[in-house]
Amino acid sequence: MSVPLLVISIDHREENGVLHTLIRAKDRSGISHTLDVVGCVPRFWSEKDPALVPNLPAWVRSKKSKITNITETPLYEIRVDLPSQIETVRDYLYPHYSADVPWRSMVRWLYGWTSVIEVAEEEMRKSTIRPVNITPSEVEASEFQLDCLWFDIETADSLDVDNAPERVVSIAILDSVTGIHEIATTSPTSERRVKKFLSSQEALESIVEHTQPIPPVPADKVVVVNFDQADEDEREAAMLWWFHRRVEELDRDLLGGQFIKGYDVPYLRNRCRTMRREMAQRHAGRPPVHHTYPDLTGTFRRPLFDSKQAYAEQVQGAAATTGSGSLAWMAGNELGYGKVPRTRITDLMVRDPMMLAIYNAWDNVCVARCMDKLELIQFYQQKAAYNNSTIYNVHSNMMLTEDMMGHLLMERGMVMPSLALVKENLSGQIEQGGHVMDAPVGVYENAMELDNSMEYPACQISGNFSPDTIVREEDYPD
Repeated sequence: MSVPLLVISIDHREENGVLHTLIRAKDRSGISHTLDVVGCVPRFWSEKDPALVPNLPAWVRSKKSKITNITETPLYEIRVDLPSQIETVRDYLYPHYSADVPWRSMVRWLYGWTSVIEVAEEEMRKSTIRPVNITPSEVEASEFQLDCLWFDIETADSLDVDNAPERVVSIAILDSVTGIHEIATTSPTSERRVKKFLSSQEALESIVEHTQPIPPVPADKVVVVNFDQADEDEREAAMLWWFHRRVEELDRDLLGGQFIKGYDVPYLRNRCRTMRREMAQRHAGRPPVHHTYPDLTGTFRRPLFDSKQAYAEQVQGAAATTGSGSLAWMAGNELGYGKVPRTRITDLMVRDPMMLAIYNAWDNVCVARCMDKLELIQFYQQKAAYNNSTIYNVHSNMMLTEDMMGHLLMERGMVMPSLALVKENLSGQIEQGGHVMDAPVGVYENAMELDNSMEYPACQISGNFSPDTIVREEDYPD
């Protein structure tokens, strides 16, 4: 019997020269699986005959291919052992095709792995499987549910993502499976008081602006983890290790949060990198164990769901342009209540650690409730499946379209060109974007600026110029 599986993400590792392609997938009962696939062969295509290219490494294998480019030009198939080897040899074989596609996409095009696949039960029990054991499925992606671990960080009033100079002082996570809020803080506070506040509708409505009643958080769903080591570096490092450990232990399908792709993720990654380097220098290359900071690179390789980006993409309104205030706008608009107000984080750390923990956790509440109400995770899951892609790419329409075209062309015995070849072919033929006139120079009594960023799709819809938006005249509203 075969088991339908929704493909969540694809990664790979290279072990003793052997390529292992790792498929993270979800079955209809809600259980996540990681399939370790061996025997996948990385490859790309070239117009150049490899036999005429001197000094190619011995591990490069080639043959004339049945696959052509979109103008039916014959191509040679170039095979290697590991995806990392493609970049090493591709420039010897220019002009090349699909030589810059991430392995997580290319492997699916090569072996026809659709958004939903099927694997026999007995194969799933094995430590490794072969590509031949994976077949496309007719089961709809809507029959699967993705689990999300929402998180939010608070820093000592720093917006410097690149350098991450200020400490991370609090991290809150909300598990969509259990509904449990865990708040880790370096400003110790009373768990009982935090529970009491978050579980009281009266307390929440006393400080949060609202036009609708505010449902509280059950007290038994709130956990506070205090880090009270004497050394500030030790406190922060211990909390970041806690975060790393909890993400791995819970192992949900997605990591989600408000603006996490633009702020939280790069800040955490860079803060850990900065502090590991600083500690190594401070302790002459021998930092105490408690002063080490985790490497979060692997933690953030899993799919990220940015609620701010999703809301701005799908809902027309002020949230797309209000910057850091968009969560308050989104929650107020969708739920009828918004964020917990606050003063500077550095003031809360000293004067009101309890409110710091509440503020941190409540951001997750607002995000999760808005996404649940709008069903945006389910929408993006369907959007990815429609394009035969994964939710890993949902915030990039270009990647979704590329996945869709990669599958369609491969089915027709064709392959897409590499980006370098596209740029060369277009060089001198077209201008980048539309024609932009020089701005007039001078001082004016009256000035007006027009923002036409959405004019093209608006014209398509208003004028029925697009096949996707055609409305019959008899169906026009009165």
